[in-house]
Amino acid sequence: DPEALRIALQMAREVRLPDLEKAEVLLTKLDTVVSQLESAKGIEALRTALRAAHEARLPAKMLENAVGQLGTREATQEALEQAMEAGCVPLLAAALQSAAGMHLPLQAAAEQLLVDLRGAQTLLLAAVAKGLMCDLVAALDAAASTNLKEEELIQKVRSKLSRLRDAQQKAQQQLRAAALARHPAELQA
Repeated sequence: DPEALRIALQMAREVRLPDLEKAEVLLTKLDTVVSQLESAKGIEALRTALRAAHEARLPAKMLENAVGQLGTREATQEALEQAMEAGCVPLLAAALQSAAGMHLPLQAAAEQLLVDLRGAQTLLLAAVAKGLMCDLVAALDAAASTNLKEEELIQKVRSKLSRLRDAQQKAQQQLRAAALARHPAELQA
C-alpha cells in the first residue's frame, strides 16, 4: 500500500534511518502505478494500468474501483456496438450519451454514424413532406447506405413512392393510349 509505505518512510526520515533509497524508489513506482490507474482513459489503457497494479501487488481494495470501471467500459462498448448495428437514431444517441467521457474505441465511429443516420432521417422526413419522386428515391438510398432502420418512416416513404410510381405508370398508359388514338384533347388532360 503506497500510503502505508509513505507514512513509514516519513517516520524513518524523522528518525534519520539510513538506506531509504530502495523504499523511496518503490514508493515512486507505486505512486506512478496508482496515478496511471486513476488517469487511464479507454479500455486498453485501463487494462494495462490494472495489469501494472497487479504486478506491483497493490491491495485489492485499491483496485476495486478500476475493475468496476473496466467492466462498465466494456459493457458500454458492447452496448455502443449493438446500437450501431441497430441503426436507430434514439438508441445510438442514448448509447453515446452513456459512453461520454469513457474514451471508448468505437466512440468516434459511433458519433459519425449518428450524424449520418440523422442526415438520412432528415432526408426521409423532407422527402415525405415534399412528395417528389426523386427526393423519395434519394432518401431511401441514403437510409440504405447508412443502415438506418427507422422502419415506420422508411415504410411511409416507400408507400408514398409506390403511389407516385403507380400514378406515373397510369399517366404514361393514358398518354400512350391517347397518342395511339390520336385524341389531342385527351393528351391535354
